[in-house]
Amino acid sequence: MEKLSFKTLNDCYAVVIPMLQRDYAYGRIDESEKRDSFLSNLRSYFMTSDPHELDFIYGSVDSNNNLKLLDGQQRITTLFLLHWYLALVKDQNNTCHFSEFKEMMMQPNGESKFSYKTRFSSTDFCNAIVKLEFKGVNYEEKYCDAVNDNSIKLSEVIRHEKWFLPHWNYDPTIDSMLNMLDSIKKFFVPEECGDYYCRLINDGQIVFNFLNLDEFHLADELYIKMNSRGRALTRFENLKSKILKLYDDASKEVPKEYNKKFLEIQTAQGNHSAFKSLRDYVSYMLDTKWTDVFWNEWLNTAEYDEVPNVDDMMLSFITIMGIFDHIIYKLDGKLSLARKDELTREINSLMSAKDKNKGVTVRYDKLIELLKENNYAFLFKIIDYFNIFNDDGKLKTYLPASFTFFSEKETFYSITNDYKFGMEYEKKAKAFAYIDYLSNNPSPNPDHLEAWMHFVCNVCSNSYNLANYTDTFCTSIAGLHYLCCEDIVSEIAQKDLSVLATLDIPQIEEEILKMKLSSNPSWGNAIDNAEKDLSYFEGRLRYPLIECCGVDENDIADILKIALFIDYVEKIASIFINASGCPFESELIRAMLSKGDYLMYFNSNNTLLKNADRDNSWRRFLKEKASDNNAYHPYGMVSCDLRDYFRAVIDDPLFDKSNAKSSLLAIAQARDSSIPMWRKLIIDCADILNNTEVNALGKDRFLRWNNETTQYPHKKDREDNYEIDLIPGSAITGYHAELFSLCKYYELKGKTFGALGSVIYQRAKTNIEQPYFYLGNEDEPIVKVMYQDDCCFRFLMADGTEECNIAFDDVEARLLAINP
Repeated sequence: MEKLSFKTLNDCYAVVIPMLQRDYAYGRIDESEKRDSFLSNLRSYFMTSDPHELDFIYGSVDSNNNLKLLDGQQRITTLFLLHWYLALVKDQNNTCHFSEFKEMMMQPNGESKFSYKTRFSSTDFCNAIVKLEFKGVNYEEKYCDAVNDNSIKLSEVIRHEKWFLPHWNYDPTIDSMLNMLDSIKKFFVPEECGDYYCRLINDGQIVFNFLNLDEFHLADELYIKMNSRGRALTRFENLKSKILKLYDDASKEVPKEYNKKFLEIQTAQGNHSAFKSLRDYVSYMLDTKWTDVFWNEWLNTAEYDEVPNVDDMMLSFITIMGIFDHIIYKLDGKLSLARKDELTREINSLMSAKDKNKGVTVRYDKLIELLKENNYAFLFKIIDYFNIFNDDGKLKTYLPASFTFFSEKETFYSITNDYKFGMEYEKKAKAFAYIDYLSNNPSPNPDHLEAWMHFVCNVCSNSYNLANYTDTFCTSIAGLHYLCCEDIVSEIAQKDLSVLATLDIPQIEEEILKMKLSSNPSWGNAIDNAEKDLSYFEGRLRYPLIECCGVDENDIADILKIALFIDYVEKIASIFINASGCPFESELIRAMLSKGDYLMYFNSNNTLLKNADRDNSWRRFLKEKASDNNAYHPYGMVSCDLRDYFRAVIDDPLFDKSNAKSSLLAIAQARDSSIPMWRKLIIDCADILNNTEVNALGKDRFLRWNNETTQYPHKKDREDNYEIDLIPGSAITGYHAELFSLCKYYELKGKTFGALGSVIYQRAKTNIEQPYFYLGNEDEPIVKVMYQDDCCFRFLMADGTEECNIAFDDVEARLLAINP
């Protein structure tokens, strides 16, 4: 044990605050009471000539004579700042002693003998205030004047210096140091402490007992204890320390790969690179440029508040990049994966290990495994991934603002805030393709990058199986990696599409066809305009291009086909007017029913379709024909192409693309009188689709033919069989109405039946009960009217008697004949 002053400590060692220590805390705003008490005690020590002890400080000394301080950090940091300040106070001879302080604190390499390794920026700040030089200009005189002028606030002067880097404002240690300097100036008035610096240096006014833990072999144990006494380290700070150590390990275990990456960094930095190792480079970038990117993007988010989540953002980023790399490495060129494969379970576990309230919760040991696997490949590649998004501390973007298919800012937000969301496989697949391309082409040709991301977005948006399961996500990642090339337009022809799994082959073939056609500028403009005008279909032009117009690669110069294609696009776009779909679905549904039974069978229900969703949407309906060759189609096998009914609507002479809504209604009203009754009812009774009074159809617009005698429960075996239930949800276990009875109710609503009053509709509560409308009181109805079969109704009287087989058109007359 040694009794040392701050000067003698620095004469012996260079003091280092190690990485896993806490930030400097005495200067925090909320530590004012503790700070004032400590400064008051320090000031009182100068009231006598006797030395005063500040208890013990602990640390260990390495081979370079660096003292890694494990306890006493707050006191030693405060003494460092106090010495800096008092060295600038003028003594009785009107002289500052900063040159002496500087000589004491500078190492031969020009860096400060007092440094913080918790953050690179903290060390840079310590270097800066010890040097007080910038681009050859010495600032000692300026600060000597500032310290001795009671009207000047030191923190404001420092923050406005050219050498004070913007990201230093976000370093809590630097912020605390600046606050402490302001407090020191308040307690140590220059006029009263002109000789204090000399007393500290020459007389040892303040001393402490130093215990070198190396002599007791206690360093690691106490290191952990000291950390537990300080602030809780963030998840990312813990991971960061482990990552930096891995670079040291990699330099020994895989020196060839390590040196290759380090040479790459040095070359990029130029001949004057100040980094002595990859660890130095990564540590610096994590504390400065890379953090600035995340910080600046966090400031621009809608969730901006007083609690930064930059550490969680960086941990989320590393985790997602690690998952991407791990999938590619483990698949090792394979493009298929079983649902119960070990890799599927592993990736699912990694992607599920997140909590929006607690941030990312992926186990560190698993992330370390990812960083080390394949000869530390991911450890080296993470440098590239960070740099892809770094433009000198700002988010780097490569695509022009006019490119609307993919947002770089939204993608960065998505992968850095992944712990707040679900799996979002499709978004991740697009993000992977973007990063994979830039990893292989760090200085991309803008046109080639646009073409690649255009291709990727269209393929991913229309590969519906991609988002189903973890295994399909993994194989989509592998497929995109296989397809990735510098110039997709010229190189896609060399790819064997038959080896792909998950990614939609017809969509890829469509993209190839569109690329070939676009060699003709007229086709290129028509296709570009079509994708914009038909944004609802997310790049899927197969229906108008191939199904309606029969276009193939031999039609590159066919101007008639171009004109026909444009006409069909305009027709379809007049119905699906934007990315949300059709704003007048009621008219579209009624027009479609006038042409045929286009309903799709899905999960025991039949759907009228809707704008939103994936499986039950107009988008999916027009995507492809359900057939024997499409085992994954949600509607199964259908004998005819149901899309022909849509084609019949837009080819109808009554259809007017300049007034689509009205013309759809006109088509519906011109229906053939011979069509099945249930279709007539939906066409003629707008109240059904509009849920005018009774909430009958939910967002899925499900109808259920309640017939359990067929091979497929509730599937139509004839047009007007037993009751047709209208499902407001996805199942019939809740309140529901019935088509025939509800339409008859809407027809009779508002009419008076003598003393019995008006009809009232009663939905059924379970799948056992049957919906009906009634006359009389709710508790004791005079008559209940419910649908029977074959367009006939059943009357249940109050006395328990029944009347059956009352025709649809005879219901009103029979009700009028009832005497209560």
